[in-house]
Amino acid sequence: MLEKLDHGHHVMRIYCKNLVGRMYEKFSTFLRIEVCVNRMKDLGLRKGLDNLGCLRQKLIAATDRFAGFEAQSLNVHVDFPLFQKIALPVASGKTKIAGIKIHDTRMMRLMEVLLRGGTQLNGWRSADIHQAILTTFGLSDQTYTLTQRRSQN
Repeated sequence: MLEKLDHGHHVMRIYCKNLVGRMYEKFSTFLRIEVCVNRMKDLGLRKGLDNLGCLRQKLIAATDRFAGFEAQSLNVHVDFPLFQKIALPVASGKTKIAGIKIHDTRMMRLMEVLLRGGTQLNGWRSADIHQAILTTFGLSDQTYTLTQRRSQN
């Protein structure tokens, strides 16, 4: 289940019996993963400080598996021959249409934001892409307008 918190960040919660795994961003920089347990009995443990070491090991293993799954799902590979192809001009009848200028700074920013956020659940709106570029690269709306973002060619 993916939820949007009041301060604009997203948290993903995974429920498994009485375990809850949470993953959320911290300060738009760090990905925090935590696992909480309500009943230690579900992990084959009893309450008590003497089981704290075992509990810690089991929760670290669960967190590592969760992080490993997330790393695999976010592992984005760029198809460079495809980027080369879209940079070439395209002939349409007697007209030649310029390719996308992949070397242009604005285009590189756009592609980086789209590749990093490729798992957007609700798709992208133009204003969302623009805001993501401003945030990611520390730009202001005056130095990089929505009109500039729309005219990438």
